[in-house]
Amino acid sequence: MARFVTLYSGSSGNSVYVGGRDEGILVDVGVSCKKTMTALCESGIELNSVKAIFVTHEHSDHICGLSVFLAKHKVPVYASAEVANYLADSGKLPSGTQLFCIDQSPVCVAGMMLESFDTPHDSIHSLGFRIHTSDDRKIAIATDLGHLPDRIMKILYGCDLVMIESNYDPEMLEYGPYPFVLKRRIFGRNGHLSNNECAAALPSLIAAGTTRLVLAHLSKENNTPEVARAAALYSLKSGGYEEGSDYLLEVAPRFNPGKMLVF
Repeated sequence: MARFVTLYSGSSGNSVYVGGRDEGILVDVGVSCKKTMTALCESGIELNSVKAIFVTHEHSDHICGLSVFLAKHKVPVYASAEVANYLADSGKLPSGTQLFCIDQSPVCVAGMMLESFDTPHDSIHSLGFRIHTSDDRKIAIATDLGHLPDRIMKILYGCDLVMIESNYDPEMLEYGPYPFVLKRRIFGRNGHLSNNECAAALPSLIAAGTTRLVLAHLSKENNTPEVARAAALYSLKSGGYEEGSDYLLEVAPRFNPGKMLVF
């Protein structure tokens, strides 16, 4: 059975474990190695179960703990060519680390097939992932999205579980303390996805077969779990879907592991 858990999620750091009973992968290591290992332990995941790390992009909330983690647990790293070059050139990887560049071609690791897709974000190259497990479950990870184009929606359709960004509440961001230039960046088409934009996409995902939704990468200053969840529930209810019968909805916690989803 597939296993999925967010170890921590948000503007303070991001990491997700996806796998089976005995092996899996991490997507990003965005806080310290110590905290990541603690989160794995609290989730009941043995360190040796982690067979690889896939990196979405180079921003610090996605790679902050990568170097030390790899020094303690040597596994291959997969990233886009641009991000792989950045990691290698900036000394972010311990000597001897196996580093693989990925493109649109499938990669098989830990009994799973992973396909990457480009996400619209202001980094040197940002990726999302669609993961096909050995028992025919399909999982999508789509965060750091300035907007949600049709090409990405088509990738998400049919996935059993979708983790999707619900970064900010528009009013909280507009009237909050951030300087104008930062607000413009977040609002922009290569920034982050708002609660409203995320919520609008959810009914069509349920209609296409998704039964588990995880709202992720919430802003610390411009969102709350309650506000993000309320926006999602309103949209889903308006679409005729009921929580608990048509879908399960989780909001990824910021500093600690979320609920382990086994399906």
